[in-house]
Amino acid sequence: MFSSHSYYQQDIQSINLSVLPWNLLQGKRILLAGATGLIGTFFVDTIFYLNKVRNLDVTVFAVGRDESAARERFRDIWEDDHFSFYAWDVTQPAQFPEKVDYVIHAACDTQPTKIMSQPIEAMMANVLGTQHLLEVARDCDASRFLFLSSGSIYGQPWRPDDRVEEKYQGGLDCNTVRAAYAESKRAGETLCKSWRSQYGLDVVIARLAHVYGVTMRQDDTKPLSQMIMDGVKKRDIVLKGSGDQQIACCYVADAVSGLLCVLLGGKDGSAYNIAGSSGKARSLKDIANYLAKIAGRRVIFDLPERGEQLGSVLYTAAALDTRRLQGLGWHRKHDLSAGIMRTVCMLQEGDAAAEASSDSPWERDGTQQRDSLLGFFRKKR
Repeated sequence: MFSSHSYYQQDIQSINLSVLPWNLLQGKRILLAGATGLIGTFFVDTIFYLNKVRNLDVTVFAVGRDESAARERFRDIWEDDHFSFYAWDVTQPAQFPEKVDYVIHAACDTQPTKIMSQPIEAMMANVLGTQHLLEVARDCDASRFLFLSSGSIYGQPWRPDDRVEEKYQGGLDCNTVRAAYAESKRAGETLCKSWRSQYGLDVVIARLAHVYGVTMRQDDTKPLSQMIMDGVKKRDIVLKGSGDQQIACCYVADAVSGLLCVLLGGKDGSAYNIAGSSGKARSLKDIANYLAKIAGRRVIFDLPERGEQLGSVLYTAAALDTRRLQGLGWHRKHDLSAGIMRTVCMLQEGDAAAEASSDSPWERDGTQQRDSLLGFFRKKR
């Protein structure tokens, strides 16, 4: 597995305890594009844990562009008969050589710097990549196609207190380069619905809030990821902007749990929001202050113009309503405070950045300090 940390094991075990129709996975063959990403990595580890404890006999065909990265992430299962890796840039057409039952499209570069510098490539992953994977699903007569979309497709809510259901349409200026991500996700969704209409393909769509967790790249350029790494390194938390921007977040374990709910129980043709169950957006400033408390450091502000430009590529202030997903039996296991703390703890151990010393805020003050930190956001309500 990606991490041997007890929190990582607990997160995966908690998904196994979910009440889902696991029998629908028995003996299935899954093509997962974007397998080495933040979500893909955790998804693969979850499937192989389920294989172990439930004897599901699921085979995963992991698709990605970088075999060396895949070998590193999946070194424990690389030789497993139920795992195969295929080096494929999905923006390029290809005939997939295997029969598959489920196709999951999670291949998309979410690095803000790359989206702004290479917007065409960012768009094509969501347009051409979706088309090519839909073709594979059709040719294989797959049972279902799952497209990972984004809450960014809603744009900015018309009113700050709007709770965004799946039929909501917010404001999005398509005549800007920074719209490349959100508009191409919209186009990808339309392609899915078009293939369903024209070819009868079973499709479901997951609209994800901003996902974070230990499987993120440590050089991730998203503002939240950079702030988390500042906390991991016990540095001052650099907030590249005013910090007033609101974002909706979701811990990776809860996101993968939601994806499995959609894959196994979602209604054909439907879209589902996946976010913290309250769906409430938080300001980057609030998150930065929380990370500063964890690290025992302070928040500093830097380069507001650059920060606003990068943050707006992916983030939306939309408070995603998850009642449709909860109707499938899903519920969030970790609030933002707990998710961030678990992420920091795991990354510190993996990076060997944190010694088990009394300087750690959760070691220094014990349970009282942990309870105080976990209640940080609740006090903001």
